Amino acid sequence: ARAAAGSTRLWWAVLAGLVGWLVTGWPALAGIVVLAAWGLPRLFGGGERRALIAKTEAIAAWAEMLRDAMAAADGVEEAIEATVPIAPPPIRPAVALLDASRRSRPLPDALRDFGAEVDHPSADLVVQALVIAAEGEGTDFSRVLSRLAAITRGEVRMRLRVEVGRSALRTSARMILVILCAGVVGISLLSRDYLEPYSRVEGQVIL
Repeated sequence: ARAAAGSTRLWWAVLAGLVGWLVTGWPALAGIVVLAAWGLPRLFGGGERRALIAKTEAIAAWAEMLRDAMAAADGVEEAIEATVPIAPPPIRPAVALLDASRRSRPLPDALRDFGAEVDHPSADLVVQALVIAAEGEGTDFSRVLSRLAAITRGEVRMRLRVEVGRSALRTSARMILVILCAGVVGISLLSRDYLEPYSRVEGQVIL
C-alpha cells in the first residue's frame, strides 16, 4: 500500500514538474517542482507518521488481547478468533483477514501473510511467536506476548519523543519555505526583469 501511494505521488510530482516547465519554459523549474511535490507532503503533513504510531500501539494492544484470550481459549486459532471484533481499528481488517484465512489454510502460512499485510517489524515478532505456538514448540506464551507488548509500547514512546524533538525543526523549515516562496512570487510579479537572466542557459544551471 505504501509503495502504491509513493508511486502515485511520484506520478503527480512529475506531472506538476511538466506543467511548470510548459508554463515558464524553464527546464530547471521542472526538477525543482518535482522535488517539492515529492518532499512537501512529508514536511507539511504528519499523517503517515501518526498512522505509523497508531499502528505500533495497535500491535501492542493486540498482543495483550491475544495473551488474555489464550488463557481461556483452546489454542492460538480460537484466541485469534476471539480478538477479531475487539482488535484495534488500525489492524482490525488485517486481523479479520487472518481469521478468515486460517480457516482454509495452515495457520503458519496465514500468520505470515498477516505479517506481510500489516508490514511492521513489531507485527513480525508477534507473528513469529504465534507461529511457534501454533507448531506446539516452546511454553509460556503469555509471558512472551506480554514482553512483546511491552517492547512495542516502548517503541511508541520512543517515536513520540522523536516527533516532539523534530516538531521545532519542521516548524522552522515551514517558515523558511513560506518566506522563500513569497519572495519568489513577489519578485516575479513586481520585477520580472530581475528574473530574466535565469531564462538563459547559464541561469538555468545556476537555478
